[in-house]
Amino acid sequence: MGQLGRSRFWLFAAIAVGTSFAVLDSLAQSYPVKPIHMVAGQAPGGSTDVTARIVAQKLSEHLGGPVVVENRTGAAGSIAAEKVAASPADGYTLLVLVFAAAVVGSGAGPARNWAAI
Repeated sequence: MGQLGRSRFWLFAAIAVGTSFAVLDSLAQSYPVKPIHMVAGQAPGGSTDVTARIVAQKLSEHLGGPVVVENRTGAAGSIAAEKVAASPADGYTLLVLVFAAAVVGSGAGPARNWAAI
């Protein structure tokens, strides 16, 4: 490796290290900066609602920010799914459904970009 090759190597290494620090700094930004909404597709007091509230409490303790459970009942969870599908894909709105409702679905079905967490 000649002098020019070494210079390029160290230049690229410096850029890579600098970029890594910039990425790590952006990952270290606080989350959440606003309340997280968990939208449950079943009635308040049911097993899905109770599970959502337990998870919301633990998630709130872990993240150090508020997690709100909102019930949107009707149409086997499709109303809740439509609300979440219409919200921004920023990680602050989560959908909580029983598996059967997620499979049956309606217009908010597999054609949408859903991501399980």
